[in-house]
Amino acid sequence: MAPERGDTGQALPSLKNLTLKNYGRLSDTQKQSIQDLVRPHIESFNFMLEEGLPLAAQCREKGSTYCSKLQVTLQWKIDNVPQGSVTKVIAAIPLMVKSNNCSLANLSPKELVRKNEESQEAGGYFIVNGIEKIIRMLILPRRNYPLAIIRPSWKGRGSFYTEYGVQMRSVKGDQSAVNMTLHYLNDGNVMMCIAYRKELYYVPVVFILKALMNVTDQHIYRELIKAEENNTFWKDCVAMMLRTAQEEGAVNQKSVLEYIGLRFRVKMRLPDWFSDEAVAQYLIQQCICIHLDTNADKFNLLILMTRKLYALALEKCCAESADSPMNQEVLLGGHLYLMVLKMEYFLATGNLISKSGLALQQISGFTVVADRLNYFRFLSHFRCIHRGAFFSQMRTTSVRKLLPEAWGFLCPVHTPDGAPCGLLNHLAAGCQVVNVVPLVAHMLRLLCTMGMIPVDAPVPGDYKNYYPVVMDGRVLGSVDRDLAPTLANRLRIMKVLGEERVPQFLEICLVPITKVASQYPGLFIFSSPARMMRPVLNLAVNKIEMIGSFEQVYMDIAIVQEELHEGVTTHMELKPTAMLSAIASMTPYSDFNQSPRNMYQCQMGKQTMGTPVHAFQHRTDNKLYRIQTPQSPLVRPASHDFYIMDEYPLGTNAIVAVISYTGYDMEDAMVLNKASYERGFAHGSIYKAQFVNLEPKSQDRTSSSNLQFGTLPDDPRIDGRLDADGFPPLGAHLSTGDPYYSYIDTNTGEAVVKKYSNLEAGIIDDRNPIIGDKFSSRHGQKGICSQKWPVENMPFSESGMTPDIIFNPHGFPSRMTIGMMIESMAGKSAALNGHVYDATPFTFSEDDSAIDYFGKLLVKWVEGINGLVLEVQGFRGWFNQSQGFKSYLRYTPVYLPLTEPHPYDLAITTLYP
Repeated sequence: MAPERGDTGQALPSLKNLTLKNYGRLSDTQKQSIQDLVRPHIESFNFMLEEGLPLAAQCREKGSTYCSKLQVTLQWKIDNVPQGSVTKVIAAIPLMVKSNNCSLANLSPKELVRKNEESQEAGGYFIVNGIEKIIRMLILPRRNYPLAIIRPSWKGRGSFYTEYGVQMRSVKGDQSAVNMTLHYLNDGNVMMCIAYRKELYYVPVVFILKALMNVTDQHIYRELIKAEENNTFWKDCVAMMLRTAQEEGAVNQKSVLEYIGLRFRVKMRLPDWFSDEAVAQYLIQQCICIHLDTNADKFNLLILMTRKLYALALEKCCAESADSPMNQEVLLGGHLYLMVLKMEYFLATGNLISKSGLALQQISGFTVVADRLNYFRFLSHFRCIHRGAFFSQMRTTSVRKLLPEAWGFLCPVHTPDGAPCGLLNHLAAGCQVVNVVPLVAHMLRLLCTMGMIPVDAPVPGDYKNYYPVVMDGRVLGSVDRDLAPTLANRLRIMKVLGEERVPQFLEICLVPITKVASQYPGLFIFSSPARMMRPVLNLAVNKIEMIGSFEQVYMDIAIVQEELHEGVTTHMELKPTAMLSAIASMTPYSDFNQSPRNMYQCQMGKQTMGTPVHAFQHRTDNKLYRIQTPQSPLVRPASHDFYIMDEYPLGTNAIVAVISYTGYDMEDAMVLNKASYERGFAHGSIYKAQFVNLEPKSQDRTSSSNLQFGTLPDDPRIDGRLDADGFPPLGAHLSTGDPYYSYIDTNTGEAVVKKYSNLEAGIIDDRNPIIGDKFSSRHGQKGICSQKWPVENMPFSESGMTPDIIFNPHGFPSRMTIGMMIESMAGKSAALNGHVYDATPFTFSEDDSAIDYFGKLLVKWVEGINGLVLEVQGFRGWFNQSQGFKSYLRYTPVYLPLTEPHPYDLAITTLYP
């Protein structure tokens, strides 16, 4: 019998494979022998992708830009015949960290650490010249929605102009936008204001309508007076506009296009061979309802906008607020990235260079540095949302007001005090900004099956009994008023259950008609990106639904079970703290505090000296602060664990004595135990980095100069203090005047030695507490270190415990930080029994008070209901008693964050009770 295998270990040739049942069918896996043949090529390319390309950490250390090459393919045609294509690399564009094309995408924590990154690195920023930059989110008007506005300044735009207008920000799929405004004139005419290359132009709206569709004047007349056939003034105004167009010779579509094109030819800057009609078509394509593809859709939308303008001027509907979150959306960094060509300059400076202005109201301040003072501040950069630089110069306070429509979308607590108050807000923790474009082409057919009448079909009966149906700025049709609530509810159920391919981020809002003038009625549906949405519980199906800021106004949402009303309440909050931002939810028992203190805490928490990063050895930030005694608080809200704040702690636990004791603890002052300080309490460090770049120095010299770091042998200026690479050895101590670095011109052999000129020693600075440093609690209550008191003079308890800090009890009633008092009781109970207590706001109520709960725990541990202990005076050595009464004081563990150093690096620490 022949052997089955040869000497090489391979199977001998055979025809068995041709007789197998599965011969000729595709196998589940590829043949490994074939794959091994090309493996060196694949692995070498993978090496290039994984190891050869620069990493984000390397760009930070080198002070370079983390970017990727941009390759374009150019194709051209002659008489619609393709002639060829050319592929070129035209630029290098900055790459967002942790985006799909980033080398850090989808890496595990261990893999991120191997690449010198944080284990919880989230990305979302750019690295430009070694600096982390964020494109800040800005508030913009809601796209593709006509907004009825009353603005007195519009009267100055010309004769007969009034304060009434309907404005819309039209946005295409590539996120480019234009602004359009319909103005109502005193004589009943309507003018359209369009913008092109930062200039405003005014055209009668009836000219635009006639240019869009080749229809009769009677058709336009009937469309504009729908539902107002008995309104004589309305009908006269429409008839007058049509007569004016006829007097100008605009009798049909062709003549109107030639009329408009002739007057805009110079401004459009188009080739001479463009006809007047082509110029007008270009104007319509670039400036009028650019989010719509067909002229018919643009015509229908302008008809709706004109009817809404007349309704506003005749007080049949009320004006809408441009400052309300229901009429706003968010400008996201990726969307702005699509519009800007010179991206590296834009990210480095935050300044916008554009001929059109991109329909934005500012040209600077788009980017900020992703400051890593601590983890709080770094996270807040990604959740902050600014109203815009334009509004910071306005004297009116209307743009700063906190409106009810902001509930659940913008945090009412997390906004700075001072000039940016109300302009710089932060998204609520549960708020999401939609960044998907769902498929909605089938929605027209679906709505028609549910009872909607298409826009091109006749409406049976009086049009007054119908609501217009508008989706993303496109008029789809109309629906009977009696049927509209049922249609909206059915569509909402389909959205929650995922039926009929209805997107989960769809926004459905039925604006009903009311007896008094209110918002213009209709069924409005939104599916566009950049909208703010948040999760709530839909009680009808008991499932989570994402709702938008527009539809929330017309919904009944309960916060807790006690607010449910059968037949009225349709939704319920997932938790009572849904309106707070991630940072605001970190304040323990914030519902017990005076509201300004919670606002201060959001700012003070971002000034805390904490643990900003773990990869200190791979960071080249200008300045980094680090606390050397980080600890975890004993009393914390649920958000503390949810956002893993223990990995980036902000403070340390301290024993605080609440007592008026020395005279140095009055007002905002506090006394620090000198012995605690000497044992490392609140010690910190400051890391500073300085870049030395020889390229500009080389350019300043002759063109042939070639500079590189290094030293000359036996250079007396160095005196052995620099290594051969031109830098001090690791661990060297630099003082003023010491050699700092050296470089050599390889063409001339000349060496240049630079001296260290900083007044501070060139080592890691120990930043320990000094008199004048600021400490704070987690309740927006700060205190200045006024004295380091000897331990022998500090008060102590009968058990021998000496406090780290003395705090004056008068600081509680004047600041009304009741939450801090409760936290101190909970902290003492936690220290005695070893449990961590939940400090989430709204945990307690009047029926179940926090004082009773923690008081009973303290009684259980033989501390008294108030947690008071008998005081022993340190400088006397006996119990403090007066007129037969013994003195008691409160000793509590408090969590203190050390606040950011100020001039001369004065530090602030946050304390956790």
